[in-house]
This record gives sequence, structure tokens and C-alpha cells, in this order.
Amino acid sequence: MLGNSGRVYRGGKAPEIAPQYTLHSGEDWARDIELADDQKGYYLLDKDGKIYAGGTAQPLTYNVPPTCGGGAAKDLELADSRAAPAEIVHSPSQVVMFSASGAALPSTRITVNSSSPGEVFNWTAHLDPAAPWLSVAPTSGTTPATIDISVPNALPVGKYMATLRFSATNRSGQQVQVADLPIELRVWANLHRVYLPGVLK
Repeated sequence: MLGNSGRVYRGGKAPEIAPQYTLHSGEDWARDIELADDQKGYYLLDKDGKIYAGGTAQPLTYNVPPTCGGGAAKDLELADSRAAPAEIVHSPSQVVMFSASGAALPSTRITVNSSSPGEVFNWTAHLDPAAPWLSVAPTSGTTPATIDISVPNALPVGKYMATLRFSATNRSGQQVQVADLPIELRVWANLHRVYLPGVLK
């Protein structure tokens, strides 16, 4: 609970949180309080719009000066402005190929990159589980990159599934979140194409 002097009161078994500022005894000074993520610190808003820290909360590096004079500030909201960590991404998000007995063997190309412009990853890729009916090249490199996926040999009629798993590290050698590319191949006895007539206006 927040007192108007800036004193924070605890209840039950909650640990006491020490302020990092001077209490304003006898003043209607404090306006709002928000707990930090670890629940061991907080940020306090005073009547003039200045923000103070308590407990383990890190003081702000910059306080926006109030623009409306004393008594204008009433509410405090915490927002996390930290950028999400860069991830390895591939396009398209999945691969679906079609083939028919006696037809040309299918192939496609995908791109691999970082979700953050300018961030370069060292990546490797492998089929999990192993899929000997599928060819992938290259299986390692740096972003951005292109990868060729193909079916090297004719296969019996059926549906084939595989997953191409990407692992990567950034410039600091830190592991990046793994990314999976689903791959599906459908082989039919016959593959029919239907051509629709065009309409000219």
C-alpha cells in the first residue's frame, strides 16, 4: 500500500521494500506505484510527474519533465521497451511439393535470415528425423542464405513428411532459438492439371 508521503506499507508475509528516495512527511506527494517484475522493487510517481525507484528497481536514466505543472500526474504504467531477441527465420514457413510417377522430380528453394536487420547468424540445418528421400544443400552457412531442397530419386506413391531444423548462434556465440521448417511431399500415380479459360474485359 502506498502512503501519500511516499511510504510503502506491506501486508501479510510480503518482504519490506526500502525506498531509494526521501519521504515527504505531511505532503500529498505520492500518486501511484507499480511493482517491478521481481516483486522486490517498485516505481513511484509523484504529483509533479517525477518517477522514483524503490527496492531492487533500477532508477530511470531519464525523467521526462512535467509539462502541466504540479498535481498533474495521476497514474503510472510500466512498459517494457526492450527489443525482442533476434531469431532465425525462413521463407516460406513450410514446404509442400507434389510429384507423380514418371514425372520430373520436384525441387524448391528457401531463404534463411535473421529477424533483426543487420544481425548475422552462423547456422546449421539437419533433417529431424533423418529423411533419405530428401536432399538439402547447403546445410550450414551465414545469414542471409538460400537453401535448395529436392527429391533426388523417384518414390512410390504416398505421403512423405520431414522437418528441417535450424540451429544458429549470433556474433557473440550465443545460441539462438531453434526454428523448424515442415516439409511435405505427396506422390500420386497421376497428376492432372486443369487449365481455366481466361476472361477478357
